Amino acid sequence: MYTTERVQRNVVDLAKTTFIRPGSNKDDGEDVPPFSFDIQTTEREWTLCAESQENVYKWLQMLTRAVDEDVAIIPDEDIEFKVKAKVDPLGVLNPMDYSTSLMVSANAVCVVAPDPPGSFNVKQQCFWVYTDFYKWSLLSQNGKLALLVNVFSDSTFSKRMEFIFRTKEAVRLATAIEFFIEKFMTAMHLQLELQEGAFDQTEDTSKVDSNGKLAHASAHEWEPDQVNQVAAEIDLLGFDDTSVTTSNYSNQDTAKDEFGLPITPSSNKLASSTLPPGPPPSTFNVFDDDPFGLNTTPSPPKNFGTLTSAQVEQHKIWYQAALVSSGGPFYDDGTLQIACKIEIRGSQGRLTLFYRNKSSSSQVTNLQININDPNSLLRMQVGPLQSNLSSLTQTEQQIMVECMTPVSPGPTISITYSDSTLGQRNAILSLPLLVVSFNEPLPLNTPDFYSRWGMLVGPGQQAVERFNTQKTAQNIAQLVSTVLKFQVIENTPQLITGAASLRTGTINPTTGEKVTLGCLIKIEINSPSNALQVTVRTVLPGATDAVIGTIKSLLSETN
Repeated sequence: MYTTERVQRNVVDLAKTTFIRPGSNKDDGEDVPPFSFDIQTTEREWTLCAESQENVYKWLQMLTRAVDEDVAIIPDEDIEFKVKAKVDPLGVLNPMDYSTSLMVSANAVCVVAPDPPGSFNVKQQCFWVYTDFYKWSLLSQNGKLALLVNVFSDSTFSKRMEFIFRTKEAVRLATAIEFFIEKFMTAMHLQLELQEGAFDQTEDTSKVDSNGKLAHASAHEWEPDQVNQVAAEIDLLGFDDTSVTTSNYSNQDTAKDEFGLPITPSSNKLASSTLPPGPPPSTFNVFDDDPFGLNTTPSPPKNFGTLTSAQVEQHKIWYQAALVSSGGPFYDDGTLQIACKIEIRGSQGRLTLFYRNKSSSSQVTNLQININDPNSLLRMQVGPLQSNLSSLTQTEQQIMVECMTPVSPGPTISITYSDSTLGQRNAILSLPLLVVSFNEPLPLNTPDFYSRWGMLVGPGQQAVERFNTQKTAQNIAQLVSTVLKFQVIENTPQLITGAASLRTGTINPTTGEKVTLGCLIKIEINSPSNALQVTVRTVLPGATDAVIGTIKSLLSETN
């Protein structure tokens, strides 16, 4: 295709540019010449080459200037994406085929589909201007891409709906939406700046009290529907469900956050997802403010069956690594290997187990697993498992989980099968799923942390443990953020503090919402004596005990 003649081969539409990358992301390729740069548009990515590095800078200057002008002036073409509506809260889109189209334009996103399904008549089912968008993100299930779109569903911007559209072009679709939103917001800013008086100085209308101090708005000045914001969540336990519903909540009761404090107008309340309901209200004791009914019965000790002591130690190492990396090798007895992958979102998670018969001569038959969760940390949907594995073959199994009760320790898994050479094999291992696996880091500044810390002083809300450790302060800080999933607030060689929100699927019978608990930790380090003092505070005594028990099991010198 190389030619010295100057002829037009194609057109790069700069009005559709999303970004320009100095230096190509294909630089590692052998066929990419030096002095390259990329232009990403809503249609495709271009890699161009200049004659020298100096010319690269000149090209980038001219292109960025042209892009700024063209994007602001030249009208955009509509872009159509064929999608399969896997989640549709309105129930009007066909979830079985790609007959639905998303029309993305400079003004809005339209969802059009045959009406009725299967006919040639096409009807606009949804029309979303870009101020309707709350968030959008990419999803992947079994290697298939999808786009999650969360949009406001009423004029008060207090209720939202979530759609999931499956398409191979999910990345391009997300890029196009982001491109048009940025352009839309730029146009709105320009329009505001052109209004008369946009740059006039305005009078400071802040309220000042009798003492000359600035007065802030109080909660009673806000309308109830401004305080109670409703959001639907993705349902990992029913990804292919074709319906998502939002719940209507009563505003009569005083709303409280995960620390048991009254919610201010800036707080976000989490709504229930479309999962099947949790335990019925009759199982809750609402008079002691503990919706979990915590079971304090300890779990039975581990039994490693026919495993050798070396294998037991190796499995402990893999267990710790799986908690840090959300997966990895999990079990190996010489014949059967098991690896795991852990994906957590909110209170829900997906545990994928990969089984492999590594032997070239033995057959694996009657393979079975049983998950023992005596404290009811989780509710689970265990997928089917292929029971027989020939030599050097593998299979996988998916287990959907949701954290229901803040308890410790977590569940165990028993593995049994018949080895055609060695006979019956069995083992019991701890699953790398703990109560802290469902933490979400909670960003707080230091004053806010200690303000909440000082309020959690009720009976059982604090627990303290002192023990020795072989871990350094740096190792501890890393574990706090990666395994315990706390936002590190302070990090010094003598003190580490952190905050997290523990997400659960338990429904509070009073509010109808999923229970979220605020967790605060303070770890005081005595390096010369390798000693730690760990303090945990939460609003529920049972949760406090579970979190501090988990932390001690992970940080003590025996691990």
